[in-house]
Amino acid sequence: MAGEALGSGVTFAERLGWKANDVVVILHVDDVGMSHSSNLGAIEATEKGVARSFSIMMPCPWVSEISRYLKAHSAADSGLHLTLTSEWQIYRWGPLAGKSQVPGLVDIEGCLWHTVQEVATKAAPDEIEREIRAQLDRTVTQRIPIMILD
Repeated sequence: MAGEALGSGVTFAERLGWKANDVVVILHVDDVGMSHSSNLGAIEATEKGVARSFSIMMPCPWVSEISRYLKAHSAADSGLHLTLTSEWQIYRWGPLAGKSQVPGLVDIEGCLWHTVQEVATKAAPDEIEREIRAQLDRTVTQRIPIMILD
């Protein structure tokens, strides 16, 4: 039957508390941690019920601010946005593992590549793993409360 969760007979909408045939739009705020204003926007949107959740982009400079918010608001629905790119032209960030540890992930500015294609053609798999582990480690170091789903 269309719309059913695999093997359960229950639709995803029903698992979220809606009726099986309800049409539901769930808004999610992405790229939190990029700036103070993106953090404030995510907080306001979720607290006022406009958006349901947000995800934190771990290599960004304002992660510490949103981490402090989450420690005080543990019921907030948040997740991680692990990233290997930094697509903006003048606002950029580098890898958390450090440029010397993941040289294939950085451009001449020492920032993560602009595009996924550049990452795919220039970074080695072990560098990608090292950077993802560094981003996960920052989550632990910052004590960002996250829920791990099975």
